[in-house]
Amino acid sequence: CPPIRNQDGCGSCWAFATTGVLECAIRIKDGINVDLSEQWLLNCNLDGYDCIDGGWWAHDYHMDTFDACGETGAVIEAACPYEAAVLPCDCPYPRAYWIDYWAYVGGEESIPPVESLKWAIMAFGPVAVGVTTSATFAGYHSGVYNNNVQGEITHAVLLVGWDDAQGVSGVWFLRNSWGSGWGEDGYMRIAYGCSSVGFGASVVDYGGDANGDGPTITRQPSGATVPQGFPHWFVAEATSAHGPVRYQWQRDGEDVSGQRPTGHFALGEVTPDDAGAYRCIVRDTQGATASHEVVLDVEPGEAPAGGYGALVLLGVLLGATGSAVSRGRRLSSRSAA
Repeated sequence: CPPIRNQDGCGSCWAFATTGVLECAIRIKDGINVDLSEQWLLNCNLDGYDCIDGGWWAHDYHMDTFDACGETGAVIEAACPYEAAVLPCDCPYPRAYWIDYWAYVGGEESIPPVESLKWAIMAFGPVAVGVTTSATFAGYHSGVYNNNVQGEITHAVLLVGWDDAQGVSGVWFLRNSWGSGWGEDGYMRIAYGCSSVGFGASVVDYGGDANGDGPTITRQPSGATVPQGFPHWFVAEATSAHGPVRYQWQRDGEDVSGQRPTGHFALGEVTPDDAGAYRCIVRDTQGATASHEVVLDVEPGEAPAGGYGALVLLGVLLGATGSAVSRGRRLSSRSAA
């Protein structure tokens, strides 16, 4: 990841975690360190997020949500340097990076299992998470932190890795935004499950500028004509020698939201609105490959009663995540450094 940042006395941890996951993704995909602007998120978000009451994940502004300037995409630090205070949104700002999508690893109000968080780090890079802070957390210097304080989620950080051999059952390597003088050069080793670490975990998918070949698709999806109210699922499979494979399904050339980043995309009870041309974009660290485009036709008619489609697809749909954001939660822990 790029160098440790410092939010100073502003409760902008939400902005630093939001930019942090994208900065790390750019480092992984493009091999360069970039410094993205947290100040722009403070100044120009339309959700009321600030230094006092804090905020929540703002990945949407790095994707397709308009800011106060009526634009989308991340801003470079040099174009809007950090001031640790909310200032006027001085439009326009040049835009440099966009994410393809983002999603919760589990749910907005839950802590995913350890293995799910490990998978997310392997597949996407560092994960943005919430954690409950305390005086002992703020005063951490070194070693394995295991003071399990329960209570309100108050801070946003990144999980960048893990070690199952440390502590009682393993530790996360936590990246903070309180400067390199805090903890172990800005990092903490925190025990699995300690202080609700992992709450609301989210990942971003950044396509990158890599020019290599993408994964090899070994199973192409199939189209079909399906009666209204019946289920249908698309399946694509791919292999790669360059780490985990990620899947993004598209309909009529647009990304399908609310899906898991896997090769299985399920429609529980199809409607005429589901008809269209579908394909899957499969990515690894070297590039992307598009599947064949297939057509789903829907025959209008009376849907079967009793949630038939949902029952058929229950096993496929369990644990589905989405990119819709509730704007109610705010994190605002300030720097203790």
